[in-house]
Amino acid sequence: DAEWLPNPVDIKGLKYSEPDVSGPLKILHAPTNREVKNTEAVEVAISNLKEEGLDIQFTLIEDTKHSELLEQISKHDLVIDWVNPDYGIYGVFSIESMALGRPVICSLTDSLYEKYNLPIISINPNDLAGKITEFCNNREVLVEKGKASSDFVQNYHNPIESAKKVIERYKAVLDG
Repeated sequence: DAEWLPNPVDIKGLKYSEPDVSGPLKILHAPTNREVKNTEAVEVAISNLKEEGLDIQFTLIEDTKHSELLEQISKHDLVIDWVNPDYGIYGVFSIESMALGRPVICSLTDSLYEKYNLPIISINPNDLAGKITEFCNNREVLVEKGKASSDFVQNYHNPIESAKKVIERYKAVLDG
């Protein structure tokens, strides 16, 4: 039986803060690879929403220092990471964003995470503009999702907790 083991991330320096959801909706996308992260879909959705008059401030960050990226995450209300259903996963950028209290949008393969109450907003890229519009109209959801995201990371991506899960799994296999 396969089991999902959460990616351990050093979260010591990542402190939760509530997003300031006043003013324009501040959205961050920081692709390491534009094709893999489907940056084109993100840019099209944002462009269409801006043309419709939605109050959005969009930041695209590439090739930056890790410390600068973490600082930028804290200045935004919402993070868009992997919106590519061909992959269906989330990674370290998503985990760090969640630890800092920022809700994250990805396209996940739901069956991989069905046992967990994963706070990531999982959507198809075609639904991205609609979901952003929802968040523009109900900012408190972002605060709630951000807190749930931070709690999730503390419980599942904490290196100590991840190590305990690996040890438990090995014991179960060895005890057979």
